[in-house]
Amino acid sequence: MLTPLSQNIGCLAAYPVAPYLSDNLGRRRTVVLGASIMIVATALQTASQSIGMFIGAR
Repeated sequence: MLTPLSQNIGCLAAYPVAPYLSDNLGRRRTVVLGASIMIVATALQTASQSIGMFIGAR
């Protein structure tokens, strides 16, 4: 199954920022930050009322 384009765009947007966050915050805090963002996005995706909210959460 192919991944949606919106998911790939989010990964590409975070890719250049991740090493700098890891250097400044440390590995553990960076992982906690990423997990927190994923939890918020999952809640937004679950509560989405339109296709725009669904794509934004992806």
